[in-house]
This record gives sequence, structure tokens and C-alpha cells, in this order.
Amino acid sequence: MVKASQKNEVATKPKFQQTRLCFAPVSSPSTISMKKDNYAEKLEQEILDLKITIDQEPNEHEDICKGCDISRPRIHCTALKQDSTEPCAYSFCDACVKKWANEDMEWIKSNDTDFVYRNGDTTQHRPGLSGFKWACLVCRGLCKCRYCSKQSVVPKKKGSKLLFNMAPVKPIDPPELQQLEMLYSEEEIWIRLQIREFIFRFGELYGLDDRVLSNLQNVQGDWKIKKLGAYLVYHCLFIMSQSTEYDAPLSPLTEETIPQKAKSILNGWFKEKKLTTYYLDNQSRNQALMDILTTEGMTCRRWQDVAELLALAEHEDIPIPTLPPLKKPKLENEDDEEYDVMDIDQEEELLREIERYRKPVRNTALLPAQTELKLVCMLLELLLYHTQIRQSLSVPNHGGSASRGVREMALELKKYIKEYNVEATQKKSKQYKLTTRINQLMAVRGKKEELKNAQIELDELETLIRDERIDLETKKIQLNVASAKSQKRMEPAGVDMLGNQYWIFNDLLDHLNHASDYRNSEQCWAYGIVIIGPGLIHSEEHDIQWWYIKGIENMKHLVKWIQQQTDEKDTGDLAKKIKERIDHLTALECVVYGEGFFAV
Repeated sequence: MVKASQKNEVATKPKFQQTRLCFAPVSSPSTISMKKDNYAEKLEQEILDLKITIDQEPNEHEDICKGCDISRPRIHCTALKQDSTEPCAYSFCDACVKKWANEDMEWIKSNDTDFVYRNGDTTQHRPGLSGFKWACLVCRGLCKCRYCSKQSVVPKKKGSKLLFNMAPVKPIDPPELQQLEMLYSEEEIWIRLQIREFIFRFGELYGLDDRVLSNLQNVQGDWKIKKLGAYLVYHCLFIMSQSTEYDAPLSPLTEETIPQKAKSILNGWFKEKKLTTYYLDNQSRNQALMDILTTEGMTCRRWQDVAELLALAEHEDIPIPTLPPLKKPKLENEDDEEYDVMDIDQEEELLREIERYRKPVRNTALLPAQTELKLVCMLLELLLYHTQIRQSLSVPNHGGSASRGVREMALELKKYIKEYNVEATQKKSKQYKLTTRINQLMAVRGKKEELKNAQIELDELETLIRDERIDLETKKIQLNVASAKSQKRMEPAGVDMLGNQYWIFNDLLDHLNHASDYRNSEQCWAYGIVIIGPGLIHSEEHDIQWWYIKGIENMKHLVKWIQQQTDEKDTGDLAKKIKERIDHLTALECVVYGEGFFAV
């Protein structure tokens, strides 16, 4: 019988923490309270700073001619204040009028065109005037004092001589989006994306083979799931069997731990293939098992073993029927309250269903590809509890090694760019001089030797400039990849004013060390932007669809459209992330694929 103390321990002890790819440390109540207090202090300080700024702002027009020669003639405004019968009382010296409006007294006296106010309405003048009519710089929005600079400036009307009024802002049409053809259900696509992002961020930690994982670049491509599933399952089980992070049993009702269960599964597969007889050392035995699994694939019986491991870890929604450890038959001296005993008929039906999976055949017809991918995804999520992954995603505020490394790379790149710009300026100046010299020598007879030497020097200089540019872009690519791998969350890059979510997924392939042509049928996953929402054109229908945009020029167009549609404060982060994707593609063009490869 379970003791009362053990029962209380079961009630208070937290379950095995399942974490997803989108995970971050949970804030404690004290931390949340501290954040609220800090936010209140920050808000109070911002209000105080705003009040000081308002108090310091000028509340009336300043005389921009106060520093001019007092002996210079002043031109007085003849206009009425806008929407008023009160005359304007401002005047400006002829030098300032010439400077800001390019007008002089001779032109003003002969002018027969209308002036306009700052909002574009035709200027009204004092009645009964004889001689010239002139609207001052303040009325027309041309005054450059601090007070007038805060006022809005509008376009001029045709026929007026407003040289400095801004031209109207031409609205930017939204870029054209391509509708993404969904070859699989949304659920399966998100499962594929989860697996894909996990491999990108943690595959290097465990030495996963790039040749096996290269098929994941295209989310809807042929993933060769038979081989991929077996490869990932074996590695997950092997890592867990060697781990010490899962040692504590999850409940006093079972003594088996996750490492023990993983080791038991692998040993069972060794015996099934008689590998303990053929191989004496563990390394050869493990390699042989992995080769067999990737060749044969995962049978239903093997998937059932994986499901039992997930049930032990208290994973929910397992797509294969299992008998969890807590569903064991009740002992005679145990109370009914200790167990939620399954109905006998239900238990027999469940056992029959499990038996279907455990038949010693290689038939996998019971499991569709989506189910296999879901089980793989669950197993990978179980790895998120592993110390090696936790350390790679250390919290930056606590001195995480990954974040420190990214910061150091960013500082080194910043220093390198500063030195590069100085040297690049000098080399471009030298390049210009050499080009000019070559043009001069080509126009003179008898200078073939000098021309040849100058051309050689120019070719060497241009080669050096190109190589140094490649080095710079290579460092940018390395920083981009390291920064993406140090992020804790996979979340939208942002949301626009129409409710579209923008997703920027990572590039799985190592272009620097394994350069080749990696074009595929759907470049949007690794090189473009996926958009989920109603689209960019206003419509009465608001069906959520999947779209994509690719190509550097189209992305630049997208950034301009987003910035024009809303306040930059609301979309600044989204625009920044899209620009980072553009910079990454530009760097790949320079280093690997050549200019224009990602143009459209």
C-alpha cells in the first residue's frame, strides 16, 4: 500500500516538464512583480522627460532674421492669417527671402501668380491693397525656425512659386504575393517545420549527418521519411540512454527511468538482430544497428517501443495506443482512490490494439507519414530537457555562453567593418587613379609597356578588393547563422496592419563548407518569407491563407510598403528582420552563388 507521505509526494511533485521548441524560462512571481515596478518607474521617468521637453519647446514663431544685418530692407507680409480676417504681422529681410524662397523684390512686384498657405489653400490678402501682394515664409510653411519646423508642410498648388514645399507622397502599391500550394495538411506542415527548426538549431550539437538532413531544406519536399525517422529515433534513444538528466523516476509507482527505458529499447533491438553475438564492442554494435534501422525503417513494433517511452515521460496525445505506467493493475492492499482503474472491456480493447502494433512483422501500413513525423517531433521535444541543449540556450542575462559568443562575433565584425571601410576608400581611390592612368596611356603612342604594367596593377587591386569583400560577407553569414541558432523561440517575425503573420524560417544548409547549387521547388522556406493571413489586398473575404514572397527586390518593395502603411514604431522590428533576410541573401550571392541569384 502506498504510504500517505508518498501520496502527498505524488501530488506535489511536478510532472516531467514537456517543453516545445518555442520555450523560454518561466518568470517567477517576484520577477514579474519586479518587471511591473521597473515598468512603472520607466513610465514615470518618460512622462517627466516629456514634460521637460514640452516646457523647452518654443510656443511662438522665432525671428530668423534676428542675426541678419539690421540695415537690410525687410519685406512685410500682406496676407491674412489662415481662416481669419486678422492680417499677418511677420516680415523678413530680403536676404532670407532670397535664401529660403528664391524671391527678390523685383520678382515680387511683378508676380501675378497666387501664393498658398501651408495646407495648400490659396492665400487671402488684406483688402484695398495697391502695389504688390506677398505671403511670408511663415504663411507658406517655408520658415526654418524651431517653432515652424514642427508644423506640417503640404504640397504647393500649381502656379505658385513655392520651391521648398514637399511633393506629395506617392502611395506604394503592395507587393504581389504568391499563394503557397499546400501539399500536406497544416498540422503536418507545422510538424515538419518544428523538426526542421530543431535540426537547424541543435543538430550540430549532436553531430547529425548533413547528408541525411539536406532533404529538410524544402518543407514540402521528399524527406525520405523512412530513413530520416529511423536515423533520428536511433540518435534520440542513444542520447537518452547515455544521459543523467532523466534519472529520477517520475512516480513512486514505477522504478523505471527514461535512460533505463531508452537503453532497454536499444538492447531489445540488439537482440532482435542478434548484434550482441556478431559484435563484441559497443561502437560496432551501435553502428550496425543504425545501419539496419536506416535500411529497414521503423516497423510498427519499434514505433510502439518509442510510444511507451513517450508515455513514461507523460507525453500527451500520443498517436499510438499505450498502457502508461500509472495504469498497472491494482494490488489487493491498495485503495481505489490510488488508481483510476480502466474498465476491463476498455483495457482488453486497448491490449488488442497494442498487439496489432507489436506483431513481429515489418508492416508499417498502420502508421501514415504524418504519424511517424509526429512521433519523431515528440521524441525531439523530449531532448529539449537535455543539459547540452539547455546550455546552448543559456539565458543571456545569466551569462549564457551562446549569447556571449554571438556578442563577441558582433563586436569583432563591427570593428572589422570599420577597418574595412577605411581601407576600401583608399583602394577605390587608387582604383580610380589607375583607371584614369590607363585611359590616358591608351591615348598615347609608344606606351604599351607602361599600359601593360598599369593594367596588371589594376587587375591585382580589383582581385584584392573582391577577396576582401568576400571575407566581409562571409563573416556576416557566420554571424547571421550563429545569431539564429542562439535564439530561444521560433515565432513570427511580426504582424502587419491587416493581421498577416510573417514567418522567416532558417536555412539548414552549410553554404560556406559545402557550397553547391541548392535550388529547390520552394525557395520560400529557406530564402524567402512565408505570410499567413488574408493577404495584402483589402477584401471583404478574410480567409486565412498561406502566401510567400521571395527575391531581394520584392522584399525591398515589401519593406517600403510596410513602412508607409503604419507607424514605423509598430513595424520597425518586422522591417528590420526582413532587411536582415535581404542582407543574408546578398551575402550568399557575393560569397557562393553570384550576383543576381536571389534577385527575383
